[in-house]
Amino acid sequence: MSNKIIYRAFMAFLFILQCWFLLITIKYPYMDFDVKQVDGKWFVAKIDDTSLILKKGLHIGDEILKINGEPVEQHSSVIRWSSVDQADEITVKRNGESFVLTTDHLPKFTAHDLLSIVGGFGCFAISILISYGLKNYLSAKYLSHVFLTIGMTFLSLGASIRGDLIGKLALGTGLVMVPVVMMHFLIVFLKEKGQINLKYNWIKWIYSFVLSSNILQFSKFNNIELNYLIHKVFFTYELVMFSLGSCFIILFLIYVYFKYKSTHPYMSTMLKTIGFFFALSIFPIICFSFATKLIFNLEWIKSGYSAWFILIFPLSFTYLLATKKIYDIDLVVRRIILTTAVSIIPALIIVVMIPLLYSYKVEISHMVIAFIFLLVLVSITLYSLEYLTTKLEKTIFPRRHYLQSSIKKIAKKLGFISSFKELKELVLQDIIEILQVHGGAIIFEYSDSIEVISEGEILESEVVGSINQKGNPSDLLVFELTKNQEYTSYLVLTRKKTNTYLGSEETQWLNLIISYLSISMENLYLIRKMSNKLEHLASQVPSEESANEIAWFRKLMFELQEKERFRIATDLHDTTMQDLFFLKRKLSTLLDKYSDDWQESEQAKGLLEYIDIINMNLRQSCFELHPYLLQELGLVRTIDKLVELERSTLPFMIEFKYTGIEFIESCDMEMKRHLFRVFQELVNNAKKHSNASRILFSIGAANGKLTILYKDDGVGIAPEQPVVREIGGTHIGLEQIKSRILSMRGLFEINSGKGSGMLFSAVIPLKEGRTA
Repeated sequence: MSNKIIYRAFMAFLFILQCWFLLITIKYPYMDFDVKQVDGKWFVAKIDDTSLILKKGLHIGDEILKINGEPVEQHSSVIRWSSVDQADEITVKRNGESFVLTTDHLPKFTAHDLLSIVGGFGCFAISILISYGLKNYLSAKYLSHVFLTIGMTFLSLGASIRGDLIGKLALGTGLVMVPVVMMHFLIVFLKEKGQINLKYNWIKWIYSFVLSSNILQFSKFNNIELNYLIHKVFFTYELVMFSLGSCFIILFLIYVYFKYKSTHPYMSTMLKTIGFFFALSIFPIICFSFATKLIFNLEWIKSGYSAWFILIFPLSFTYLLATKKIYDIDLVVRRIILTTAVSIIPALIIVVMIPLLYSYKVEISHMVIAFIFLLVLVSITLYSLEYLTTKLEKTIFPRRHYLQSSIKKIAKKLGFISSFKELKELVLQDIIEILQVHGGAIIFEYSDSIEVISEGEILESEVVGSINQKGNPSDLLVFELTKNQEYTSYLVLTRKKTNTYLGSEETQWLNLIISYLSISMENLYLIRKMSNKLEHLASQVPSEESANEIAWFRKLMFELQEKERFRIATDLHDTTMQDLFFLKRKLSTLLDKYSDDWQESEQAKGLLEYIDIINMNLRQSCFELHPYLLQELGLVRTIDKLVELERSTLPFMIEFKYTGIEFIESCDMEMKRHLFRVFQELVNNAKKHSNASRILFSIGAANGKLTILYKDDGVGIAPEQPVVREIGGTHIGLEQIKSRILSMRGLFEINSGKGSGMLFSAVIPLKEGRTA
């Protein structure tokens, strides 16, 4: 609670501070010029190129007699920095004549002021958005501090160049503090995202040093030259500290990279990218503004312009955190490099054309700034193009959007096709409707016959003719789908209802659908062929006396089934159930956000409850597919738990009994799995076919034998009623129950008659003779 109070108090103080800076910026014009004292007289020593006092005709060498009606040496900015700021009137002497320059009508606001205010408030806005939008990330909190520091530095610039002491102190502190706060953010970020733990207790001493050293700027001495010297020292100190701090971060990233690249290989790309973004942020400021100012006392690029590069580093991390692309950082960087490379030529052409078209002299620094600005603007535009195209595709490219969305629908339907006959209802109708053609057909050409599945206005005689005649006189579109030993299949379409040919987008879409359809039909062919062979083999399941001869086949089939069940259960848990979880969370967020305006809120709550029901059903299905509790709880408790879960949904009463639990649980895991599947299938068969009101299932172990008893009062099985095999299906059928008993070297018996219920019993040896 105390931390929140301190944070809010700090934010309130920061808000008041920014209001003060805005007041100074609006109240006084920018008129920064330096003065020096010679033989007791004050002369203009230097005037900044952008100073508004130039409009009043002030020249270097003019003698300054008074400022605001007082002696020059009594003006506060002259005492501290030997410069004239915040002056309403200046008495000047030139060539023996005195005159007064007033600053009342000078513009108070400049383009530089506008840039600094936009930058400052923009940083504050981003900081607030990060604090509330990404509050689950600790690194985001420190990233918001980076934006706060940069924003304060931007906003204090206007007050600082107007001679405000607090503005200069805030500017200097912010300038030195920026690399420190960035360093703090990087340490927290690497710990959070890369599990790289680095000690950073020392950083609090850096904060203390920066704050205490800059407070010394409040000191003021009677000696003007000493004050000016202190000001110059602090000015140099701020530029040097920013540069050294930035270089230290580069060295720190290099150190972390070489230390952890072997133990954290996935972080190596991220560290190189962080270094790239950081260098891109600080290189223009240090090389083109600060270094040239320190060495040549001249900024090649005004720091008010180059300072904008500092935003590249925090903005890049804001984007990566907000879009959850931290671990795709190498892909993002490659896209940035590509868009930047593509943007160089148009940006360069535009910059070169400006002086050629308008025939006036342009400074090189201005052209460099314009080139950089255009390069960044075009790069951002190109980078955002993919996102904007995707978001606005429905409006800009409606036909393409419709075709793309229909691909997902058809691809989903292809997953449900289990026979060739279903192609008409599930796929062919959609193709005809989407392409707006008169009709279509899928043809299966066998060695001795042709089978046609048609839909819409299309004649089967023309379809067959289009296959047999190469010239295709009927003007039908023919596409080959699959070709194998048994048949060749084709997709045949008429022309569009508008009597036009398919467009390029429609042709691309159709080719993609054909590739999906070809794969699906080939899979159907292979599955049908394999199923037929398995059915033929399974139909030759021997009696109990000859069970050993085919034991290997049963064992293989059961192992394959268990692996497939495990795969499906894992996929459901890791994909579908997770998707439902995120869907519920998003719906809950939307419901909370729009609860006042959403008229169907009750229906929305019903959707959330329905998602919970689906999730619960999926969880139960996963358990039935992969009974992981067998290993944790044992067979008896697992069956008991399943009975407890299903008792409320079953259409009959179920009773489960067991004896000799210690002998039952001493069985190996494979035998337990067989016994669980037997119970599971008996209950499933009862649900589907028995119409029973009560069933009993018991399992017991004694005298080296395990007995199973199942009894219901349902409709029973007529002697002449065939038992349907369901090899590889979700329900293994009675035949596989028999196979499981045989694989455990057991004996079974089924007593049933029409209307008299069913009794199933089995005896399985516990110690000897099993090969399961």
